[in-house]
Parts: sequence; structure tokens; C-alpha cells
Amino acid sequence: MTRKSLLNCFFIAAAITYSSWIFTLLLTSTTLSPVAHYVSEYAASNQPWHLLYRVGDGLSAVFIAAGLWTVRSHKTALWWSLAAFALFTLGDSLFPFACAIHQEPCASQAAAWQLPLTHYLHSLTSMLLSVALITAMGIDAVKNRNRLRVSVSAIAVTAMLLSVLGELDLHTVGGLLQRVQLVGISIWLVLIAPLLAADHRSAADPRRS
Repeated sequence: MTRKSLLNCFFIAAAITYSSWIFTLLLTSTTLSPVAHYVSEYAASNQPWHLLYRVGDGLSAVFIAAGLWTVRSHKTALWWSLAAFALFTLGDSLFPFACAIHQEPCASQAAAWQLPLTHYLHSLTSMLLSVALITAMGIDAVKNRNRLRVSVSAIAVTAMLLSVLGELDLHTVGGLLQRVQLVGISIWLVLIAPLLAADHRSAADPRRS
């Protein structure tokens, strides 16, 4: 298998495992709604099936890292941003919320700093992975200006920012917005893989410059 094929396979696998949120629609919860509640709330330690969502995130991080390893000899700003995204996604998987943040008594306990450290670390890793992802998408948009990838990035980032606003105030559709964001990220991962492979080939063969 060529390096390009291997990279594409790893990133497609990452996109699939990053879509474990789909099970929030299939494995219904009596207390959580996929429209209002974030996937990270389904992955909270006290929720049924939480390991399913955490394993999905963890595998996606590993697959992205494996794909980047195949082109490790050509580390661009985009490469490093994606590596950071993989690292902090793994952090999300390892440090879950202790409980669903939009439910009581979880919200009050979190505000009073009565929950385990992992609960607060999850908020940190989620923020950092969002920054890493926006950076990667921004670099691609500015440098390569591919219309399809820019459109997908714009939808994902817009949904991400709106879901953050929902977190601060009107979270009634925050879960839906986040799922739009996650679909966009998965599509973008599939679309960006050939570019990483092409950049690597160009760097390895000066005649392509």
C-alpha cells in the first residue's frame, strides 16, 4: 500500500470513529436529548454507554496520529495543528465529564468545584482541540483556498461557535449544533488527507516544485 493510500485510509477511519455520536440517536437516553445535550454529556462517566463515545474519540485521535506519522518527514503548520487536534481529542477521551453539565446537581457541583479533576480537564482539552482545529482549517483556507474544504470548514466552525454561545446561554439546540460541527469535521478530515499526501510528495521530489 502506498503512503498516500495509507494516509487516506487512516483519515477515513478517523472520520468514521469520530462519528460515534451517531449512537446518541440510536441508543436513546431517558435524561438526555441529542438536540439539547452535547456528545460529551453522553460520554460522562455516570452515563450508560459512555465508553462507546470515549473509545470513538480515542480511536479517531490514534488514526489521525497514525496518518500524520506516514508524512512525518514533511511537518508543516497544518501538520502540527492536526497533531495538536489529535492530542487534545485523545485528552477528551481520557478525561471525561463526571456528569451531564446541563443537569442538576451536576451544574451546581461543577460551579462549586466539587467534581473530580478530570471533569475540568475535559473542558480544557475541548477548548484546546477546538483552537487546534480552527487553526488547521484556517491555515488550509488561507493557503490552499479549496472551495469545498473552505465551505465545509465554515459550516463546522460556525456551528462550533454557535454551540459555544448555546453553552453560555441558550443551550436548547446546542447538541444539534454540535452534531452539525462533528459532521463537518469528519468530512473535512477525509478531504484534507489527499492534500497532506500531495504536500509530502512535493517536498520529497523537488522536481514537483
